[in-house]
Amino acid sequence: MPEPIPHRIIVAYVKDLIFSTKIRSTAQTIGKDIVIVQSTFAFKTELQKTPASLAIIDLDAGRDALEALAEALAALPNDRVVAFVSHIHQETIEAAKSLGAQRVMPRSRFSSELPNILGQP
Repeated sequence: MPEPIPHRIIVAYVKDLIFSTKIRSTAQTIGKDIVIVQSTFAFKTELQKTPASLAIIDLDAGRDALEALAEALAALPNDRVVAFVSHIHQETIEAAKSLGAQRVMPRSRFSSELPNILGQP
C-alpha cells in the first residue's frame, strides 16, 4: 500500500499586518493552508517541521529577510520559493538574486498574481 502524501502548507515570512491579512484571506479563499510568521527564527522552525509546498518571503520585512530567503532556498526547490519587494529596492532585488532566488518580483505583481501563486500545485 503506498504511503499517504503528507499534507502540505504554505509558509510565509511577512511582517506587514495588512499584507499578511491579504495573503491569509486569499489562501483561505482558494482552500490553501498557510502559516505566516514574523521572525526568521519562527520561519526556519516552520520550514523544518512543516512539509511546505511553498515559501513566501517579504523582502521589505527588514535586514533579516534575506536570511529567511536563504533558509527557504536551502529547504525547498527554487521554484517553490517566492520573494517580493518594493520595486524601488533594486539593491535588495540583486541581493536576493545573488542568493540564487529565481522568483523575485515587485510587490504589485505579487499582489496581482497572488491567487495564482498560492494556487500552484
